[in-house]
Amino acid sequence: MSKFRFLSLRTVLSIVVLAGVSNMQYSLAYEDSVIASTTTQVGSLLYGQTGSTDADIRSSLDASGLPNTLAADDFVVPASGWLIQSVVAFGNVGASGASFDVTIWSDSAGLPGTAICTLAGETNSGTTNNPIINLSTPCGLVAGTYWVSLQHQSPDATGWFWINTTTGITNSPAVWQAPGTFGCPQTWLPLNDVTNCTVQTSPDRQFELYGSVLVSLAASATCNGANLDVTISAGDAPFDITASAGINTPVNSAGIGTTTISGPEKWDNLTVTETTGNLESINLGQFKCRSGEVPTPLTPAHQSHTTNAFPLFSWTAITGASNYRVFVFDDKVVANRTVDIRQNSGGPTSMTLSTPLPNGRLFWRVRGRQNRLWSLWSVRFTLFKDPAPPFTIMTPVPTIDLNPPAGDGLAPTPVPTFPPPPNTR
Repeated sequence: MSKFRFLSLRTVLSIVVLAGVSNMQYSLAYEDSVIASTTTQVGSLLYGQTGSTDADIRSSLDASGLPNTLAADDFVVPASGWLIQSVVAFGNVGASGASFDVTIWSDSAGLPGTAICTLAGETNSGTTNNPIINLSTPCGLVAGTYWVSLQHQSPDATGWFWINTTTGITNSPAVWQAPGTFGCPQTWLPLNDVTNCTVQTSPDRQFELYGSVLVSLAASATCNGANLDVTISAGDAPFDITASAGINTPVNSAGIGTTTISGPEKWDNLTVTETTGNLESINLGQFKCRSGEVPTPLTPAHQSHTTNAFPLFSWTAITGASNYRVFVFDDKVVANRTVDIRQNSGGPTSMTLSTPLPNGRLFWRVRGRQNRLWSLWSVRFTLFKDPAPPFTIMTPVPTIDLNPPAGDGLAPTPVPTFPPPPNTR
């Protein structure tokens, strides 16, 4: 951080008498001081507003019961966008507390508008006068005008006073508010406004913003066996990896690189999103990453014959399969099929179809389901369903003995006699 030396200023710029609080000072006298940091801010300098000073303003959240005060100043983000990682501010009089609330606001007609990034209780890593706030969550901003406010969390009446710069007004003049304070602005009011209870002709505050220029998000994904490798090659970290199906909880990637997500699985609408920066998002589409395992048909065996219309189908198991599907058909050409039987097993590696097999040459194959993803089909087995052989019910015919034994009461059947044929000669 650069070092700045301020001239000795012994003038009390303003003393305000509050309702119920006497002689409360909102801007103070100065002595020679040297701005120096005890730590390093994160990132590169994005914006700096510094210089000589002749005034300050109180910006503190007081636990002691004193009215709260808050100051803010604006800055412009260029077309590239910024990822703000550190805020450095310059002040007067040591603040007894160590933390600050930092807020980045949108611009609303020259005043702070909607809070874009709100970080409460951020640790001051700098000096008591000149805080360095390394943001716990970086703030990404696209091109436009914004405001930054720092409010010291003061455990007593000491407070923190944000110094001004006399180098002129950049963009809009800094603003201040002291809600609940008699005679002072209850909402945002420029510090050089004549109606302000503490008028300053040089209203802008001294501060610096550090971080990096936003980087366009770039990501891709490929199957690595049964797993999915998601590679983020550019963007503003950290990132969330999500999917409309296949990922129940967002997978966080802390930085640029490859994150492996376990499979096998089918991921729908695989999306990578920046959780900081300009919150870019890329939908990478659908991915199916299979384990490569395929069940092997066992019975009925290949090229076997059966007359059973309900034979037992069986196959080998594959790892992690929740169920299987058997497919029986009569023609390799889909358009020519008259038989198309598909039935899920519900888990085991064997089953009997509920639909009887028709006669003729048939084919069958099987596949397994792992998580939400079906494996590839197995090899195709040929099966011949033969008709059952014909049969006839035979009725026994009683026999008659032509020569019964004597004494059975049956007369012998006379044997007919025939005359000789006539002589044809």
